[in-house]
Amino acid sequence: MGLQVGARIVRAYRYAFAALCPHDGTLDTLVLPEVNALARSVLLAEVAQRHPQDDILVVRDGAGWHRAKDLRIPQNMRLLPLPPYSPE
Repeated sequence: MGLQVGARIVRAYRYAFAALCPHDGTLDTLVLPEVNALARSVLLAEVAQRHPQDDILVVRDGAGWHRAKDLRIPQNMRLLPLPPYSPE
């Protein structure tokens, strides 16, 4: 989205985060202002809160914010990294 202020264009971005359950098709989504480990932690916490009775396995790629040391992983969740050259 672009807003023109004088001769300068200012852009505001929002990022869609999603987690899909392949078993039953449940889709959990959030729209957040940034892409980083904190935003990823917010998504993981939200998914865990929405499904407190489930043991959740999240498959992740190698993006930096998916594997950051300060990423907060809820108790009922485990992260499974994809191999570097997926889908091999």
